[in-house]
Amino acid sequence: MPAVLALLGDDLRVDDNRALSAAAATGCDVALLYVAEESALPTGAPLWWLGAALDDLSAQFEKHGAKLFAMKGSRHECVRGALRSLGAKTLFMNAGVDPARDSLFAEALRGEGHEVHVFSQSLHDENLLDREGRGYRVFSAFHKASLKLDMRKPCGVTPAFSSVRHIPGAIPALGFAAHLEKGWTTRLSRYWEPTAAGLEALLSLLPEKARWYHEERDIPFRDGTTRLSPYLRFGQIDAARLASILSELPESPGREALLRQLHWREFARHSLLHHPSMTGEPLDPAFAAMRWRSDEAGLEAWKEGRTGFPIVDAGMRQLWKTGWMHNRVRMICASFLVKDLLVDWRKGAAWFMETLVDADEASNALNWQWVAGSGPDAAPYFRVFNPRLQGEKFDPDGYYVRKFVPELAFLPGEWIHDPLRASDEVLAEAGLTPGTCPKPIVDHAAARLRALDAMRNARLEAGRGAAG
Repeated sequence: MPAVLALLGDDLRVDDNRALSAAAATGCDVALLYVAEESALPTGAPLWWLGAALDDLSAQFEKHGAKLFAMKGSRHECVRGALRSLGAKTLFMNAGVDPARDSLFAEALRGEGHEVHVFSQSLHDENLLDREGRGYRVFSAFHKASLKLDMRKPCGVTPAFSSVRHIPGAIPALGFAAHLEKGWTTRLSRYWEPTAAGLEALLSLLPEKARWYHEERDIPFRDGTTRLSPYLRFGQIDAARLASILSELPESPGREALLRQLHWREFARHSLLHHPSMTGEPLDPAFAAMRWRSDEAGLEAWKEGRTGFPIVDAGMRQLWKTGWMHNRVRMICASFLVKDLLVDWRKGAAWFMETLVDADEASNALNWQWVAGSGPDAAPYFRVFNPRLQGEKFDPDGYYVRKFVPELAFLPGEWIHDPLRASDEVLAEAGLTPGTCPKPIVDHAAARLRALDAMRNARLEAGRGAAG
């Protein structure tokens, strides 16, 4: 009996893996392959996570008597070559962050005579459509419709199977990605364990996290979020399993808030499916006329956490140091780049894709466009976060700022979010002087007006173009 091929991607897990379970159920030998596709391979922090997760998955498969292999190159060419060399005709795979792209890939292989089985990893197997048969553009409507559907159940433990021990042209996945990205390993390994054991440790905390999530999710100095996002990003946990775990917890506002966040993640994938250009083009056509500023100095100051706005600088330094940033602070930092500096949101999105361990195309693009005001479910374009007020509201005593902006560590909470308002005596007692105290790189009030004018003008220009 010929072997079948199971292609791993954004589903780096043994159990709750629909494609792998289906491949095992055939009774055939199963060849396990991961393809690092050059056009889709992450860089920076997420690539570090990918390498560690592949190593862990390889070790898990070895315990099951199976072997995971890896190849680098075109996914189509690698898979076609593996099928040919194995004499196999059948492929099993789970859809990733971009189901439309996976569908085209599957259709190309079917056109060459292969049997391809693609399984959804979404919370619902149905593709939600509005009354006009189109994708939803507003999250509230999407969420309401999705709640009427039964959530997909996790498929459980993968049946035992016999593994192919050699795939011509492939190499063992263990250690495969280590040579691709080394620069992030030293510091990120202090904060993360991208393994099944690391995942289970976080899941053990989930009941308590869910209990208070609605109250603590916006407070950056507290450990109030689940930190499960990178495990979801790389499929080390199935979204359906996480939803199932949450559904079994006692009903509470925190649990519902967490489930809503899972549906927001689903909405990001839904949006990418129906708007495949959203990673690089504004979903609101009016923003195509937006005149962004060229401010490389401001962009670099933002990346390095040198804006002079403590909550922004703390967030950007947390990102660089740990490969992660608190969700509330992500919005503050994104708003500052897009609204205060008037820098194109795509430049910020590219930096987050490089530095966030949980970065994926759909969520990253949707969240940036939401902040910019150009997205399918955007905040009003005229909403501009005031970084000082945001800091005072969500980090009132400055614990978060002090942790990541150590030069302000001894400044009293009264002045922590606006050091320049402090007297010379207060600054001196905190080890600062007026000359060394970080100065804001932009006047927020003036920048806010500038941003509003630019966005209004873009909408007016787009309107004239449409009328013409």
